[in-house]
Amino acid sequence: IGRALADTGSAEAVNTWAAADVEFHGTLARATGNPLFVVIYDALRGILFEQRLKTGSALPETRPRSFRYH
Repeated sequence: IGRALADTGSAEAVNTWAAADVEFHGTLARATGNPLFVVIYDALRGILFEQRLKTGSALPETRPRSFRYH
């Protein structure tokens, strides 16, 4: 989880940041040990990635700030 979180804080390109953020949350879902969380998260992964791309592009200041909000 720590490595996935660190990747969100160090990503400079919006695609890299979005992928790292989505992976961080996927890591959390898997860490719960609840297979239902993983199934639900995997179903939403693509939508969440697209939303992160929009947010990261429209509000670039979100990318460096997002690390401390996690």
